Amino acid sequence: MMNYSSDKIVPPFEHPKFSEMNKNQAKQYFDWYMSVLPDRIGILMDAFERTGGGTKDELDYTPKSLIKLWKWFMPHVELVENNPEELEKELQETPGWLKDTIIDIDRISTTTITIAMDIAMYYGEVFVRNYETAEWGIITKKSVNENRPVILGFKIGRYNKQMDVMRMLHALTLRVSKGNENINLLYDSYDNWLQQVKGTLKTHMTDELLPIKRSRKKPKVGDVFVIQPKESVYFYGKVIKTGIDFQGFSVNASTILVYKKATNELKLPDRLNANELLIPPSIVNFRGWTMGYFYTLGNIELTEEEINLDYGFKDSRRETGWYRTEEGELLDQKPLIIGTYGLGSYGAVAYEVTKALEEHPELLDV
Repeated sequence: MMNYSSDKIVPPFEHPKFSEMNKNQAKQYFDWYMSVLPDRIGILMDAFERTGGGTKDELDYTPKSLIKLWKWFMPHVELVENNPEELEKELQETPGWLKDTIIDIDRISTTTITIAMDIAMYYGEVFVRNYETAEWGIITKKSVNENRPVILGFKIGRYNKQMDVMRMLHALTLRVSKGNENINLLYDSYDNWLQQVKGTLKTHMTDELLPIKRSRKKPKVGDVFVIQPKESVYFYGKVIKTGIDFQGFSVNASTILVYKKATNELKLPDRLNANELLIPPSIVNFRGWTMGYFYTLGNIELTEEEINLDYGFKDSRRETGWYRTEEGELLDQKPLIIGTYGLGSYGAVAYEVTKALEEHPELLDV
């Protein structure tokens, strides 16, 4: 059995069951919970590193860190024997707030429950630190989560939704105790929740790109560049057409692709897949390069996929069904990939990239 600290796991005051608390008691409990949260997560990280899970730095509050954390936790899930004396001992050692929070306490050891509750705190922090609209809070009106510390800021349809991380972690722990060996179980839970509340969360990202390095060198067909929506996270782009005269004006614009492929290093990729675009093709001016938001790494000849990409641009000035090439020529049919017909700059690209990454924040985990 792991030697795991239970320091600060019990509130320094008496309190009734969550369902029986008044508003003042609920706030007192919530304030205590938030005050011990950093220390409890610190204990979790110490144990993770001390027992071979990895370094503390690997628990960096990114969604993918949930996989490493759960893989470490699974072998430490311990069951207690169905022995009346041992059950009674476990129940006596279990803090009252945990007994009020979970079910089937007779199956899982107190140490396992304590670790799971610390993981619940970490799990909640993954949401809070990655999404601007997610926050810890309490609901004091009659509900299934009444008076419990929960994560707020979600919606399913037009209804507000709260996440009880303690109940969720206990349910996942029970699944491990019954033989579930999926190391992605915690991450899958996170991802499933995101799918339910899709579009209602806003990340801590801004709709601005971070500058890399300015350049006056004109882009060429095949140039591979990167953009930086988040510190040290780069997404690849590629120039597929240059010298575009837009609406009769000689602006020497370019058509670019931005891929889902991301990196932490400023080096050319082995390959780029034209079927995995982060945003639709964009028509842009030269400002992205001169202002340092598009940074060219080198040149890779266009692939057949890129040359034959079925794309076009919807002309919002016209009725539905008008699609054009970047030069303004009308297309005979609706293209498979549709961008917006307009001359943009790095700001327009930043806006589209931000929207795409709010839909798929996991792409930032590189």
